[in-house]
Amino acid sequence: MKLKALFTTTAAASVLMAGLAAAEPVKICIATEPYPPFSSLNAEGE
Repeated sequence: MKLKALFTTTAAASVLMAGLAAAEPVKICIATEPYPPFSSLNAEGE
């Protein structure tokens, strides 16, 4: 029974590590200029 649990844990860890290795890096960009609608006026001129 312990051998089956060890095999299952090892297989799960291998799948998890393969998924992490294949993942693309996350890119986060912050712009200094404001985005619409904050930089444009609405129909009332506000």
